[in-house]
Amino acid sequence: MQVLRVHLLGEFRLYHGDQSVTTLNTARLQSLLAYLVLHRGQRQPRYHLAFQFWPDSSESQAHTNLRHLLHLLRRALPDADDWLCVDGATLLWRAEVPCELDVVAFERAVAGGRPREAIDLYRGDLLPSCYDDWIVPERERLHQLLLQALEQVIREAEEGQDYRTAIAHAQRLLRIDPLREETHRHLIRLHALAGDRIGVVRAYDTCATVLRRELDIEPTAETRETYRCGLTMAARHSTTRLPSMPTNAGPNNLPLSLTRFIGREREKGEVERLVATHRLLTLTGAGGVGKTRLAIAVASELCGVFADGVWHVDLAPLSDPALVAQAVATALGIGEAAFPLLPQLIAHLQPKHTLLILDNCERLVEAVRGLAEALLGAAPRLHLLVTSRAVVGAGGEVTWRVPSLPIPDLSHWTAPAGSTSGSQAGDDEALAALCRNASVQVFADRAAAVLPTFTVTAGNARAVGLVCRRLDGVPLALELAAARVKVLSVQQIAGRLQDALRLLSSGSPGAPPHQQTMRATMDWSHALLTAAEQALFRRLSVFVRGASFEAVEGVCCGEGISEADVLDLLSSVVDKSLVSVELAADEETRFRLHEVARQYAYARLVEAGEEARVRNRHLAFFCRLAEALEPDLLGKMPAGAAASMMREHDNLRAALEWSTQEGGDAQLGLQLAAALPGYWELSGLAAEERNWLRRLLATAGRAAPPAMRARALRAAGKLAYYQCDFCEARSSFEQSLMLDRELDNKPGVADTLARLGFMFSVQQDYAAAEGVYRESLALSQALGDRSAVARLLSELGYTFFRQGDHAQARSLLEESLAMCRDPDDRYVEARARHFLGHLARFEGDLAWARSLYARSLTVLHELRNAWGMFYSLEAFAYLATARGQFERAARLFGAAERLGESIGTLMAPSERVEHERDVAAVTAALGEAAFAAERARGRAMAQDEAIAYALEQPRPQ
Repeated sequence: MQVLRVHLLGEFRLYHGDQSVTTLNTARLQSLLAYLVLHRGQRQPRYHLAFQFWPDSSESQAHTNLRHLLHLLRRALPDADDWLCVDGATLLWRAEVPCELDVVAFERAVAGGRPREAIDLYRGDLLPSCYDDWIVPERERLHQLLLQALEQVIREAEEGQDYRTAIAHAQRLLRIDPLREETHRHLIRLHALAGDRIGVVRAYDTCATVLRRELDIEPTAETRETYRCGLTMAARHSTTRLPSMPTNAGPNNLPLSLTRFIGREREKGEVERLVATHRLLTLTGAGGVGKTRLAIAVASELCGVFADGVWHVDLAPLSDPALVAQAVATALGIGEAAFPLLPQLIAHLQPKHTLLILDNCERLVEAVRGLAEALLGAAPRLHLLVTSRAVVGAGGEVTWRVPSLPIPDLSHWTAPAGSTSGSQAGDDEALAALCRNASVQVFADRAAAVLPTFTVTAGNARAVGLVCRRLDGVPLALELAAARVKVLSVQQIAGRLQDALRLLSSGSPGAPPHQQTMRATMDWSHALLTAAEQALFRRLSVFVRGASFEAVEGVCCGEGISEADVLDLLSSVVDKSLVSVELAADEETRFRLHEVARQYAYARLVEAGEEARVRNRHLAFFCRLAEALEPDLLGKMPAGAAASMMREHDNLRAALEWSTQEGGDAQLGLQLAAALPGYWELSGLAAEERNWLRRLLATAGRAAPPAMRARALRAAGKLAYYQCDFCEARSSFEQSLMLDRELDNKPGVADTLARLGFMFSVQQDYAAAEGVYRESLALSQALGDRSAVARLLSELGYTFFRQGDHAQARSLLEESLAMCRDPDDRYVEARARHFLGHLARFEGDLAWARSLYARSLTVLHELRNAWGMFYSLEAFAYLATARGQFERAARLFGAAERLGESIGTLMAPSERVEHERDVAAVTAALGEAAFAAERARGRAMAQDEAIAYALEQPRPQ
């Protein structure tokens, strides 16, 4: 007798000997067979089976159904009478005949303490396509056994320090029960034990996202504490790695996706192969087709392949081709030392094995083409993965068109004419087949995210299939449609899409079909809004990468929207999923349009004739914000200002860009640019700010009020000075000085003179420096500006120090310190202590020098003054050199070098003399190889880590 092998866990499979049996092809037949085989050796009364399978039918109808189903089973099952014993009252599956059942093997493995074997056997839930009532408790019982097995494997793997296995099984456990917070905590701990800090962060972020989305709650205090401890533990265990886990195997800045990556397994494998075998691969396709998502998924798998990292550069916010190289440099952490950037990028990438993802390039094709050819020609181990709606056209480029997701076959589903609801033409297998389709899975997954009770059922299956087909399987379109299940049935969604798709006939005949479909989808979403909501939606398009509620209020009010209406309208548009809500690191709520939605809304803004009015409001709002947060003349910045400005970086750039275009308010743009030099200094983009000031001074400067022009010139001089362009700095300062003198703007005159004085000092023109300092000092004393006087005394003291007059330098610096009495004087105090530290070091009092440097750096770090921190790290490197702590000195030189590059600061030639002398001394003491290794360690430090290292008390040599 042939052995019968029955597989009930996961997809149903039946084998008679070595032959697959496919005749049991309905869910009801499989359910009856499963019930009998799971109760083998037990006689089942017919009345009991009839009630179990047809509880809602009459007794006679249920018995008739059972007789018919039993007839079909005996016909479909080979040698049925060998297994089944049938009489008029009962059914029995014979226990004595040879039959292998995966459920039995699974239960025995669990009971026998073989959890890994049990997990391998559990290929899925018990008959997942069957919905009979009897299956539910049995399915849950087996499900619990699986959880026990997973927990046992996790526990044993952790005890054996096999963290990779433990993590993989914990992740599987969470896929089964994503709301189990205890398991999230365990996964955080496992990543920490493995030394995987990125894994700790991702595990916590996933936990927080799931709890917020499904239960609208935050992680418990215990989970937050586990996360905090996990970060510390990961640093302690950082030597432990998980080499076979690609997302943690190498440095990267890949964005974390909070939704499942569905389907595309074949495409992902093909793209991975192409990336490995070609150095320039461009993923092309319509907007919303999933180019970025596929690129990120591929890159995540390749992190372990590229030793020097996988780096993502999003070009969507940019429209100026000149900014492409800067965006790449920022993503790579190069910063901006000086223009041109291309040689710096080449020098950085030339020796490295790196994958660079240039994302959303379609508006910048020419710039990307030139950059790609230059980088690939100079960096032999660099690979580029590009996403674009258009081919880049670079030499050696391989293009790969990202297809839409497969759409479902609806041939098994019929519907009355004019209906989208439909009725089932086939059976449960047709529903299971539909649910396996990738487009349907994306729709169902995103729909469940906004309506957790949503599932694909026999009642809505045809409508879901129609939505997927009418949207051509474009992922973004499916997500936008799925977001509507909160307010519309799927049948209503399908009906509205039918109306929207008729708009394709009036679209551009040359537009790609998927682009037309996306337009139709957006038109449909837009039609769900009231007139006031539509106005708010289109006005939100002027924001790039989101906006605060205050910004939305400040920019979008007027012409039909009152300030009192904004909150309700914004809440409504958020509920309709055209605007996403994000939480910044400081808990500020941000409102953001998806880029495709933003472009669509912006076209609506232009059509409504509101472009100039709303964009100038946007420009005015960010001008007010920048002026409110602007560092004052002493370089102080209000609390939280740096983070706020960094968050609005793309909005500031967009506002400046608009101010240079037709319809833009150039004078307002000049006012904004003049308020930003302190911010650009912090962000490391001083050269970009210089460019904006140059353009705006050329177009609006002569027509601008003299006070505004003077302020803008002073800002331009400051930025030129930071980049050691002393010629342009002097010209700008002197023009500003002339205007301020004509306006009798004594504070402005005093500030510009002080800046000229410092520039002359570092140029070693000490006579000129002392002259302008003395004039500035007299003005500040006459104005009663104590803080300015203290600052000038410290800088004049530094000038005397540079000339070698240490007695006069000490007198002025100590007088400056004595004047620093208020908390607002901390920046001036830090500068005075820094200069006194130089004096103490040159006089050989290294302990006192360290104390002065430490107090200065502590204050500068608290103020987040990156320019000051750069010079402090340099000072600590000089101090370490003087003490003979050469490894420490090399490391500090590396940390200072990286910070200086990141903020675009160059040292003046006179300042580089001591730097180069000490670097040469340290190199001679350590040897070139050891010096390079220590400097590299310093460069690898994060900013806060470098500051802590500088401030720590080194052990005596």
